[in-house]
Amino acid sequence: MSERAGASNSRSWVGAERLARSSSHARGWHNRRKDPLAPDHGSNLGNYEIVQLALSGLGEHAQLTSGANYAASNFGALTLNLSCCARVQLSIDNQVGVAIHQFSTSISNWGYFKGSTTILAFLNDGHIWQSNNEGHNRAYLLTNTSTFYWTTDTGATWIKALAPSRPNTFGHPVLNFHPNSDYLIWLGEVQFFALRVLPSLIISKENCSETVSADCHAVAWYSTSNGHKWTFLEQYIKTCSWTSDDFVETDPNQIICESYAQKSGNQKEEPGLPDLITAEDFYQRARQRNMLQHIISFTRHNEFMVVTTIDPDTHEIELQISPPAFHWATAQFPPSTHPQNHTTILDSTTRSLFTVISINEHPLLPLGNLLKSNAYGNYFSLSLEGINRNIAGHTDFEKIAELPGIAIANIVSNIDSLDSTESKILQSRISFNDGARWEPLLPPMQDSLGRPLDCVSPGCALHLHGRTSRRDPDLLYSTPSNVGLLVGVGNVGGALYPYEASSTFLSRDAGHTWMELFKAPYLYSFGDSGSLLVMSQDAELTDHVIYSVDQGTTWTVFKFSQERMRIKSIINASPARSHQFLLVGEPAYIETGQTIVVHLDFENTLGRKCNNGAGEAWESDFEWWNPANKGQPCTLGQRIFYQRRKQTARCWAGNSLIREPRIDYSSCPCIDDDFECEFNHFRSPNTTRECILHEGAEPLPDDKTYLLNGEYWFERTPYRKISYSSCQGGSRLDRGPAHKCVYATSPFMWREKLSWWLLSFISLIMSLCLVTWWYGRYWRNFMKKVVRCSACGGGSTKK
Repeated sequence: MSERAGASNSRSWVGAERLARSSSHARGWHNRRKDPLAPDHGSNLGNYEIVQLALSGLGEHAQLTSGANYAASNFGALTLNLSCCARVQLSIDNQVGVAIHQFSTSISNWGYFKGSTTILAFLNDGHIWQSNNEGHNRAYLLTNTSTFYWTTDTGATWIKALAPSRPNTFGHPVLNFHPNSDYLIWLGEVQFFALRVLPSLIISKENCSETVSADCHAVAWYSTSNGHKWTFLEQYIKTCSWTSDDFVETDPNQIICESYAQKSGNQKEEPGLPDLITAEDFYQRARQRNMLQHIISFTRHNEFMVVTTIDPDTHEIELQISPPAFHWATAQFPPSTHPQNHTTILDSTTRSLFTVISINEHPLLPLGNLLKSNAYGNYFSLSLEGINRNIAGHTDFEKIAELPGIAIANIVSNIDSLDSTESKILQSRISFNDGARWEPLLPPMQDSLGRPLDCVSPGCALHLHGRTSRRDPDLLYSTPSNVGLLVGVGNVGGALYPYEASSTFLSRDAGHTWMELFKAPYLYSFGDSGSLLVMSQDAELTDHVIYSVDQGTTWTVFKFSQERMRIKSIINASPARSHQFLLVGEPAYIETGQTIVVHLDFENTLGRKCNNGAGEAWESDFEWWNPANKGQPCTLGQRIFYQRRKQTARCWAGNSLIREPRIDYSSCPCIDDDFECEFNHFRSPNTTRECILHEGAEPLPDDKTYLLNGEYWFERTPYRKISYSSCQGGSRLDRGPAHKCVYATSPFMWREKLSWWLLSFISLIMSLCLVTWWYGRYWRNFMKKVVRCSACGGGSTKK
């Protein structure tokens, strides 16, 4: 192993022969195969094999590719071919810190602790490596026994604990986390299970995967003390989870399970299909409710729960959708579109569900239609036809981070002529109003060499590779911290070229306009909230990276080794707020099956901290940026401004300087872009792009319960308001002719009118009763006195 530290904060890697120390100030990577309970003595975990890395919280979790062995040597002179990027100023930099480490096997996945400086790397040989230079306030290391380890201080200390059983081998998630507490659910497996002789006694036999067992099955337990004490929950189940999450707030003790009706036999054989059962008070049997039967799958997407069910008699497949209150409704789709085909739920970050339903079952040419739901998730309309997919299940659809409503997708343009002998022809599309309208990406006016781009023919546009064709499918166009900055690999022309023949492009305004950076495909990663952009060649071996501190205007080259390697991923794990990066890859000789990780520290490249004071705008290093375009100040009913570092400011933004976005809802009247096609309607392919009815389909009936000021209802139109839009007034494409409410045909108004008459009648009766009581108590006595006084002449008689 060879190391070179070029900066005080550069990362070093500690091999397995070192002690697994966990002091808060120590630098480097530590092998957590050693016992975390005794970091200073290096006691071994014995035969325990780390089989899973479970992370709790909001930190990102990405897959890494396999790699190979590598050793650093003296850095030689850097030679670059600048013909690809003559317009971009390049310089050489020796201020970047670098350290290189080799692993004996490949990395299967990794995770980081949100808000800290710790990363966990999970190797295929069962070792966990920890670094405390970069980084879930929590993490759990699961072994192949009931022993596991947990940390709540971002890996500074690890606690050994015992689960009630070994992890399940059914392929189901072992741990489920509650969003706001120490509540856990553990899904293990047993062969024999007897519950319970005493309240605290559970008799079980584990390791049902080692021998053929007649009663091997999954068992769930829950803990309210982060695993210190476990309580039996249910057996013969597929999954169990807390109903509360970061998007849905329910009873904190409510649990939902996919539970099999038959509670006997070997679950690894054909157990049938589970039912969806929920209950409060930690799944008390007296409170259990069977919500749905014959469940194929159960997933959660922000505020939506999505369940796929099948009718055992007709084999009809349906999607059941529930917003937060468990009000299940069967999803309705346009004609010739049905979840009987392969269905993938993509996204629900804008109060609607996006799903792709396959329209071509050819195994080598998968594609589908992109559909979007209304706010309740039950009525889906066509958003984009012929969206591209691959056999791995990836779809070329990506929402831009932190910018609701903006998404990029790739479509198959030759659907009509597509067969097994013809390849797909892909084209890119972008939407700025949450999939209601899609349009080609605007190409740059000139290339990276300063030459004009001749892109005036019909269909000529910018096309970008998506998840199906990128070398790293988890590489995104943008990250949450670099709002408005997008990077992609593609080309200008009539269709998408092969990846190796592509160039690298950058947008500073959320995809409205683009510029070509380099005439080659590059891997990329953002750092320091978008202030730092690091790139590396992707299609060939390299010994250097390039980086920019001014959003791609100028670039600096840094050579990290004399020997070349193939970089597979560039990781900034803060996410994208740190100045430290990891290059994960392999050398030219890949027979060894080992991994190289290069740590780069850019702290010394810029020394000044950015100024974000309360003075004049020109004194600040930050700007307020509005993503709206086309002369419209609002986006989906919001006039929103994001703060980001100015392009010309040469300083570090840091984590705490970026302020929250400013949002103004008051000055955004509704426009055409705030509406999408109603159920059973689609965008016309002609130039008007109006919404028209599918052939043979029926529009939804008028909704007479939706009233304006309690007096009028509107006929339905081919449009509905986008769920995420906050616009008020203006042009309401979703409202047809208005009708004054007729109580006989409006149940809501009829009930309202009946209530008013009933209240009036009761008030009248009460008034009459009050008058009668007053008359009987006072008025009659008063009249008697008046009559008596009149009889005596109004005076007295003397004798």
